[in-house]
Amino acid sequence: MWRLAGESLLPRPDLDISDNDIPAAVETITGWMDAGGGLWME
Repeated sequence: MWRLAGESLLPRPDLDISDNDIPAAVETITGWMDAGGGLWME
């Protein structure tokens, strides 16, 4: 799966949740989405 994601032209964050810190993972994802304009309301 990592190889396929690496070959994609779409932007994506690399996320390691092996430490089972779900709140930190959520912060990482929302920060990435916010920086890329993925979180907005009209």
